[in-house]
Amino acid sequence: MAEIGKKLFCVDLDNVATRWLKNIGGGDPRAFVRDMDQARASAAEALLISPCATFRVMGENVVLAQLVTMFGPKAVADLLDEHAIDFVLWRSFVGTNAEPIDGMHLFAAGNIGDLQDDATAEQRVRQAVFTDPEASAEAGLASWLKTPLDRPTRRDLARAAAKRTVVTDKEVPGWAVNRVQTAYANGELEHLGLAPSRNLSLDEQKTMVRWAEHLAAAAILLENGYDLYGQGHMTLDAGGKLSFGIQMRRNAGTLSQR
Repeated sequence: MAEIGKKLFCVDLDNVATRWLKNIGGGDPRAFVRDMDQARASAAEALLISPCATFRVMGENVVLAQLVTMFGPKAVADLLDEHAIDFVLWRSFVGTNAEPIDGMHLFAAGNIGDLQDDATAEQRVRQAVFTDPEASAEAGLASWLKTPLDRPTRRDLARAAAKRTVVTDKEVPGWAVNRVQTAYANGELEHLGLAPSRNLSLDEQKTMVRWAEHLAAAAILLENGYDLYGQGHMTLDAGGKLSFGIQMRRNAGTLSQR
């Protein structure tokens, strides 16, 4: 039997939040109910089988609101106090420009919520949910509960959740892109059919971008000692790319060597 990790990394509830709750376009209500039921069951199971369930969050902490809906505010506060629940405020992104430039898809890497120095006060407030754990938790509880909490309870729970939230390392996306590009230039990807001596097709370029994306995710998981769990790992590890990223991550040494 496989050993259960001390921190199971769960993405199901966040996937549902991103796909259904934060998606203004909506969709099939029956599919939403099915996906939410599965995500809640996965979260509950993770809490049963591991000392700590770590939930990914992007922006407003809808996951916290869902946990309150499932277990009640006092139970969630107790789980936070016992270090049985924590969160990762996920800012990292790696992608590509929508249209090729001179036949090449360029890497785009950065962190969600990054602002220019001249950003307005309104922009800073709006983007805080992507960078500030307490703002993320407060917004999740204020916007995504059918039965609102009283202000003191909401504030205390948001602060407790913020203390149990880490923000992804802002250096990871750029490091991952650089690592993949360097591996390609040095011929380390030739055995995968990506030789630097020839022009890559657009599909091959997009494949390299996906590898960088999964390498960044692998770095975050390994640096924090997380194990994948739940239905969501099928999406995160589509085609085994995350497994490949983890192997590349281990071969690349520590992030301090970037």
